[in-house]
Amino acid sequence: MILRELKGLFDALAHFNVKEGTLVTFSQSDVFEKGGMTARAIPAHEYLAD
Repeated sequence: MILRELKGLFDALAHFNVKEGTLVTFSQSDVFEKGGMTARAIPAHEYLAD
């Protein structure tokens, strides 16, 4: 699980008033929402393919 990273990302999104962010993970793919903000977790191979 990536709870520590999610907390940090949501803190940064709130600080900079941004609504969406991305976490690059080893293999996890998911979408998390909190307080009107969205965090996407995507595997590194997908991130690097874009």
